[in-house]
Amino acid sequence: MEQCKNRNRRLGFGGWILIGLCWVTPVWGGPSQHAEEGEWGCAGGGHERWEVPAPTLAADAFGASCGPRVLRIGLTCDPAYASGFATDEEARNYLALLGHATSTVLEEEIGLSVSVDWVTCLEDPDGPVGIAANTADLQAALRALPPRPEWERVHAVLFWSGEAQGADRQDEGSLCDAGVWLAVFGSSPQAGLSSELRRALHALGHRLGARHTQDFCPPLDECAPMQHAGPCQERWQCPTPQALEGTLMSACHLCPGGWQNVALTFHPRNRSLAAQAIESCLWPDLDLSVDAPTTRTPQEPWVVRWRTALDLAGLPWLDVVRTSGGVERHFGQRVGQQTYEVVLPPDPCGTYLEASFGLPTDACGTVPWPHGPGAGPLENSVVEAQLVFADDGTIDRGWASLLGTGSAGFWTRAQPAHDPQWPFGPLSDSQGDGWCYVTDNRPGNSDVDDGFVELLGPWWAISPGPMSLHFDAFFDVVNTNGEDRLVAEVQFDGPGEPWSAVWRWSVPTGLRPDANVLPVSDPRWRSFALPAPVWEALRPPHATQMRIRFVARDGWPPSAVEAGIDRVELVTSGCPQ
Repeated sequence: MEQCKNRNRRLGFGGWILIGLCWVTPVWGGPSQHAEEGEWGCAGGGHERWEVPAPTLAADAFGASCGPRVLRIGLTCDPAYASGFATDEEARNYLALLGHATSTVLEEEIGLSVSVDWVTCLEDPDGPVGIAANTADLQAALRALPPRPEWERVHAVLFWSGEAQGADRQDEGSLCDAGVWLAVFGSSPQAGLSSELRRALHALGHRLGARHTQDFCPPLDECAPMQHAGPCQERWQCPTPQALEGTLMSACHLCPGGWQNVALTFHPRNRSLAAQAIESCLWPDLDLSVDAPTTRTPQEPWVVRWRTALDLAGLPWLDVVRTSGGVERHFGQRVGQQTYEVVLPPDPCGTYLEASFGLPTDACGTVPWPHGPGAGPLENSVVEAQLVFADDGTIDRGWASLLGTGSAGFWTRAQPAHDPQWPFGPLSDSQGDGWCYVTDNRPGNSDVDDGFVELLGPWWAISPGPMSLHFDAFFDVVNTNGEDRLVAEVQFDGPGEPWSAVWRWSVPTGLRPDANVLPVSDPRWRSFALPAPVWEALRPPHATQMRIRFVARDGWPPSAVEAGIDRVELVTSGCPQ
């Protein structure tokens, strides 16, 4: 255990107590990159001074009636990092503890609530494990992977690697920038929770808009070695036992003593910058539902409707951007209790629209939407659609069940066995015709075991225009560490061409029904859509055919894994030439 430093604060975490960053148990119990080593300087490379407002704590800036502003984070590691623990569960518990400590410090420092939405330590055969020797390569490899649903639901992903080494890497951009934000750390459990916590807080400081202390002119401290400092830095003064520690955004960790030179606090100017970013860009979760179709025919209007229980200070509005340029503002009309809508007239085939809207509220001011992790504009394309393939499971349309490496749970077209004594399998199909594709179909223990099994679809002819894929999926799993998953992969052109993952699911699609009150239809079925943007970079320009396979995997440790697929539809769209 690392030597404790008495001048650090004391924080309590349930059954754990943090004393000077030593943990004890009580007896009662895609983008551009930023490197933590590199060339830094003042704006413009000279002695330009950045004006920073007086410090303001986030807790004082946010209206209490607006609801909490929550930063959502996910923590994960590779197998090399997890191997430093006795079990994968111990590794996840360690990261969860690290996330809890991070949350506590940020709430105390800047009044920000932090939710650790998920913690995983997994080996991903489709991922970068074993191919990235340094943190920069690992960051690029992680960026090249297909989108992960859990990553897109958080504001920041912190990835610890025992395989890759090098400077900590973070994506550029603050809370105001949309998209998945990733930080990569080359480390091992032997680094100690004290330094890992400081590194996590430093990385999240970037996400919150804080700057390195040596980036201010004059610098807020002069910890940075001269080769890493900008022209504003006049000297290199490392902390001593008599000197004050550096703050979280300093480079004092490059001095002898490492991360122990860095106090668990932000400089008041960085607290002020973080408070401004949070107030401007981190909106609370709203009581809001939106209905906005993504496609329509040339004869249809575009109807955007939203429902909210917020007390509005005026009519909400929709800002629409057309491909031809320019912004149109349309004010919503109240069409029911707490319901508003905008109706845009029909447009010619080929029209593409993007839209966002604002909600003027009494408690929160004007709230923009969409916002938050995974947010993007509302989209609408005017096309003439053609259904290329549709399969509801009622007849055999050419799907093949492949053994893969599994020893049980092979795919079959069937009517679900509906066994109330085996709660993991589907109780019905997704849409009421009785038929679907499921992993095995017999009473009792019928799940996937010892690897993966494949459901391989037939070849589909595709036209050059945009296309979308729709399907219903069922997935029930006990082990939610990411080892067990249901994945969709596609292959273009012909046999022998590479497969590309386009969708993955590693948590249950819904709550398991009570066996004593069996529903007519199983609520765990969910509908998924892979719209045109998914295929833009993935599809070869001259591809004329494609096929899909669904892979259900039982990883380690073994657990119940049941999957189902129903109502597969491929739709191509375009406009007459």
